[in-house]
Amino acid sequence: MNLVHVPKPETQKGTPAGLVFHESLHVPWRTLHLQGHAFSAQEGVRPSDEGTRPFRPGESVRLTLGGPLFQGAIQGLPAPAEGVAWGLPEWRREAGPQGFRDVRAEEVAGYIQGAVGGKAVWGFAPTMPKRHYALPRVTAWEGILMVLQAWGFRGVVLHELDGGILYAGPPQKSPNYGGSHRVGEEVAWVRPLSPGRYGLRMAPLPALRVLHLLRVDHPAYRGALRVEEHRLVLTPKEAYHEVIGREE
Repeated sequence: MNLVHVPKPETQKGTPAGLVFHESLHVPWRTLHLQGHAFSAQEGVRPSDEGTRPFRPGESVRLTLGGPLFQGAIQGLPAPAEGVAWGLPEWRREAGPQGFRDVRAEEVAGYIQGAVGGKAVWGFAPTMPKRHYALPRVTAWEGILMVLQAWGFRGVVLHELDGGILYAGPPQKSPNYGGSHRVGEEVAWVRPLSPGRYGLRMAPLPALRVLHLLRVDHPAYRGALRVEEHRLVLTPKEAYHEVIGREE
């Protein structure tokens, strides 16, 4: 596996000692595990200064890695010097209950968006109105999924876009779908997981996102994989990217 240059990660508190970034189509939001203190980027700052204090539950966090990679809020502190953050905090708030008459799916989705204050991109086609629709009190992202199912949409995905934006709609309409990367000598191994699905480990690729197309040229596999899940690990001891994708 070839070594590659990885940009320096930065949060608003400075440079984290280590991180694990995870993104999957199984849940809409990205996750970030910050390992160790976030040290101030300013020279001469003492450990007692505000810039070096550990994160607090609920505190917002933004991470750049050669460009924006994550924004969200701290959900837990597994250790005194560590923090776990989830993206899309607005979309994990509750909305409803609310009744509607002569309403379209996009109008209910817009109501939910307005109720929680989240940002969104809809990829589904305009719908016909329903005479009645009742939205229960529900977590906002689950409400969007319920609405799409109620209007007969199948095979839709919900995932996070750069900038803390929720995408909902067919995979092919996602802004991520057109992204493509070629990897070869950067790949350490490729393993089959199930018919048509493969896992691989490679050098870090900070620009990778779910639904990107990964074109792989490796002795164990040559072909194209649509990314379903990936995990980026950067610590003082190791740096790698693990990817699960479906063959196209």
